[in-house]
Amino acid sequence: MHTSSDNSSGTSTPKKTADATKEIYKQNETAAYNGIEITMDSYVESEGDDWSVPTEGNEFMFVHMTIVNQTSDDLVISSMASFENYCDDTKLDYSAAAFTALATTSDQPKLDGTIAPGETLEGYLSLEVPLNWSTIEIRYTDKIWSDDAVHFQIKRQK
Repeated sequence: MHTSSDNSSGTSTPKKTADATKEIYKQNETAAYNGIEITMDSYVESEGDDWSVPTEGNEFMFVHMTIVNQTSDDLVISSMASFENYCDDTKLDYSAAAFTALATTSDQPKLDGTIAPGETLEGYLSLEVPLNWSTIEIRYTDKIWSDDAVHFQIKRQK
């Protein structure tokens, strides 16, 4: 299992709020989008567990996100409907195996739920990616049929 971190000591660093005009956000940058704040905190690579394993040549990736609702309305987050995920410019299909692997790991909650105004939701997106991936892009939108989205990017560290 591989995990990302901000530095070699494993301690966390303060989250940076990124410029609202920025096009792609990196790990620990916070995007302000339509009254919410979204941060991609970290990711974990996994070979699966006793319940679920990735397709041969693939691995699971669990991406930890934090979403703060600064609006006056409830905000519904769905890991399937609110996010589009890409690996090396190819759209990733939903992976029931990755979702199952995440669900059977009690310390990694899913990124699904309703966030009341002023409240925060933390959880993981579950992806299945090729072992040789180099760039993962995660796009969040609060409108299912809109091209307006916040883009986060993970580049494989060599």
